[in-house]
Amino acid sequence: RRSGADGRRVSQLFYDNFQHDVEMRVHKEGVRVRVNKWLRQLEDIFFGAAKAYDLAIDKQAEDFADVLYRNMYADKGDKNYSQALARYTVRELVSLSMTDTEAVLRGAVKFNADTQ
Repeated sequence: RRSGADGRRVSQLFYDNFQHDVEMRVHKEGVRVRVNKWLRQLEDIFFGAAKAYDLAIDKQAEDFADVLYRNMYADKGDKNYSQALARYTVRELVSLSMTDTEAVLRGAVKFNADTQ
């Protein structure tokens, strides 16, 4: 998102591919009625969650682990899982931020192998 026009193009391509995959899976399951309305709702959920993640990561809103707990775990279960996921995600975002933009756009991204 901070990589200019090329970054926006890659982000849009990623989302378009994701959306297409969801549509194909829905149709494969035989769902034919009200699909467009359902997909629009899914898109709203996706963008709402993405915005909440961005704000939390940028520390402009609530804690990232709390946002993950609400969106990924539906406010149920052990919060330690969302806290671990938040730590992992932030660690990988830091690693990604140190990766040259051109390498990211080429898909030459290496993630941290540390599982702690």
